[in-house]
Amino acid sequence: MVDIVSVDDATNVFVLAVHDDRSPVSYHIANLEKRSVGPLKTSRPWLDSKRLSRVSMFKFKTAEGHKLDAFLTLPAGTSADNPVPLVVLPHSGVSLWGNRPKDVHGYNEVAQFLASRGYGVLQPNYRGTPGTNWMFPEADQWDWSKMHDDVSRATRAALKTKLFDPARVAIMGDGMGAYLALSGGVHEADLYSCVVGMNGFYDWGQVMRALQYDIHSNAAYSRLDFKMGSENDNEAKFRRMTPTNFIDQMRAPMLVTQGRDSPELTRLESRRLLGELNKAGVKHDSIFTDREGWGEFDLENRLQVFEKIEAFLADNM
Repeated sequence: MVDIVSVDDATNVFVLAVHDDRSPVSYHIANLEKRSVGPLKTSRPWLDSKRLSRVSMFKFKTAEGHKLDAFLTLPAGTSADNPVPLVVLPHSGVSLWGNRPKDVHGYNEVAQFLASRGYGVLQPNYRGTPGTNWMFPEADQWDWSKMHDDVSRATRAALKTKLFDPARVAIMGDGMGAYLALSGGVHEADLYSCVVGMNGFYDWGQVMRALQYDIHSNAAYSRLDFKMGSENDNEAKFRRMTPTNFIDQMRAPMLVTQGRDSPELTRLESRRLLGELNKAGVKHDSIFTDREGWGEFDLENRLQVFEKIEAFLADNM
């Protein structure tokens, strides 16, 4: 994959970001006038691409029969005769401000980390992901329940390959991916062995009620209210798409991670979730990191969180 990240005023010299499934981003200078391309900087020179895992793509079907992309990262030695545990890694999806990422056939550091520990990794592009909207009505771009169903179908399609141990399947996500992870845990109790939720939103009714106090300073509330509708007018819909309402169905243990310096709303979401897990008697653990908002960027914190995740997966798969 090649992205243009900068260009001079004459549109002659370009800075290119290049990566593939086993190579983190490296930067190159392309000069059209000289017809030359040369290396500039490698983002992670300490990584040996030969030790990283290849990524492949396959298609899975939604409930309506549409085909969506999913990506598989397989550790060395994976085969039908040697199935490995699987971690389902739905991407972070829609944010409060409406930007939507997608998974691509490129380098993903979390997938490579998990593969290096012996886990297969599934990254499904569910409905609402850029490039899929032409297949679905607009309402589906804001229907979290249908997105959860897409992820479950992708997981079952991956298990049909016989490359993965169906008794050892985890689901893990960040942000909206954490919501989908918890949804999997509560609605697919027989499918997932454990759940990891990182900096997530879990109760959209609570989110909307919190955002409404900033209606004049935060466009997120108006956008979500327009797209999702009011909880007062759609009580059944909001109940259905709030996985914390179904915690009593959950049997898989859960790890919750959260940055202590994230906005108050996300901190409250994680703490409310921990309270619900405790009340329902669901085995759980948590880690709250200092000096972090959404995600872990400080190296010390990042190591601490992923060591915790590594231990949690090993104990519960």
